[in-house]
Amino acid sequence: MPAGVVNSASRFMAHPPLLRLLIGGKLLKGGSTFTVLNPATGKELLQCPSATPEQLNDAIKSASKAFTTFGSKVSIKEREKMLFNAADKIAEHSDELAHWLTLEQGKPLRDARFEVRATVDQMKLKQDTSVIDSKILRDTNKERATLVYKPLGVVGAIAPWNFPLLIAATKVSIAVLTGNTVVFKPSPCTPVTSLMMGSIIHECFPPGVVNVIAGGNDIGERLVAHPDIAKISFTGSVPTGKAIRKACTDHMKRCTLELGGNDPAIVLADADVPRAAKGIFSTAFANTGQVCCAIKRVYVPRALHAEFCESISGFAQAATVGDGQEKATTHGPLQNKMQFNKVTELLQDTIANGATVHCGGLPTDLSGAGGYHFPLTVVSGVDDESRIVSEEQFGPVLPILAYDTEEEAIERANNTRFGLGSSVWGTDLDHCVDVGMQLNSGMMWVNKHLDLPATDPFGGHKESGLGREGGESGLKAYVEEQMVLVRKA
Repeated sequence: MPAGVVNSASRFMAHPPLLRLLIGGKLLKGGSTFTVLNPATGKELLQCPSATPEQLNDAIKSASKAFTTFGSKVSIKEREKMLFNAADKIAEHSDELAHWLTLEQGKPLRDARFEVRATVDQMKLKQDTSVIDSKILRDTNKERATLVYKPLGVVGAIAPWNFPLLIAATKVSIAVLTGNTVVFKPSPCTPVTSLMMGSIIHECFPPGVVNVIAGGNDIGERLVAHPDIAKISFTGSVPTGKAIRKACTDHMKRCTLELGGNDPAIVLADADVPRAAKGIFSTAFANTGQVCCAIKRVYVPRALHAEFCESISGFAQAATVGDGQEKATTHGPLQNKMQFNKVTELLQDTIANGATVHCGGLPTDLSGAGGYHFPLTVVSGVDDESRIVSEEQFGPVLPILAYDTEEEAIERANNTRFGLGSSVWGTDLDHCVDVGMQLNSGMMWVNKHLDLPATDPFGGHKESGLGREGGESGLKAYVEEQMVLVRKA
């Protein structure tokens, strides 16, 4: 391990966190343990406790018991105060959380620190909760009709491995703010900081309000299927999201599904090419491409195609892929071996079908034995049917495609089963908006991408998800409407 890595990480590695499940306000050992790997080395990081089915049932039972009073007798102001207190506790452990986030997820330490800050901000987010205040619809001499918003009950929340701490805070905070209780399960690839968070904040809420468990896919399936879960909030892949939606129908559970994306960026003929290339590079390769709404394919006018490929390749070549603990690292490894193998296979297929590789290319070590490091790669000479364009690569390989007319670019950008985000890049802003409004996506940006204010609704069209997180629609997704009609005479 390089000296810079040793100096920054040794004090944390020498004293690994005592990982415990949070169930009913108590910090407990699991029934067994499983191995968590460091993606920068491909070697064991530590052992994590795994919940038994009985412990999962206990967590749901404690959440159900807590809901009987928390949902109806604790005001929004009191819940908000609890979340603020939790945020302050997390902030006190920022340095420790950031280092372990880098060790388990792989992202550079500065990005991990940003995620911890965003986690604190999410817990302290001032939401406009007036949208779920009771509303008198009519009040006459004969009757009074009131629309009441009531919390659902126990929320089962499941997070992926790309932003484990921030997504945990997002799901827990919205559930708690709206009066629900929650059983949260992180990805088995990145459970460390989520369990650490549970230990840090466990005294900030009444017992049973927030529960944090860990385990494999079997525990996730049991959580989704449990009859006492009122809602599932899931962020992850499309196939898993479809399976969850199907499972939710057995008990008519509510569900919010934030799934995959294949976001297109359309560069218009009047674009400032170096500026557009810089912006697209930063949002396509953010988190080493492991972002659901990162740019996954770029459409460029044929006359600008060569210039754009050269410009964006220059930014990629200036980046440093490596261990996130090293100061020089700008992009960490892919998070796990399965994703490393998937991106490797997609690039091998792309090269075999005659693509031009402008920079990057296949990893030197295809086995991933020394870590899941993958060069930032820009390719062209592919068509829309190629796998690197039609599938979500979720990694650092970006295809650049030429087009001849804007109508063609719009049609090709929309020709996907995904619909999470999209962006248009040019100098005539009104025209950019006109083009962007023809794109089928939950979010559309002009001259930027990946800008996600927490107060805005976030979600996708088509197979990219169901429902929204954030904003008014996000709050209402965690409550149920009840009409109260009182006869006066």
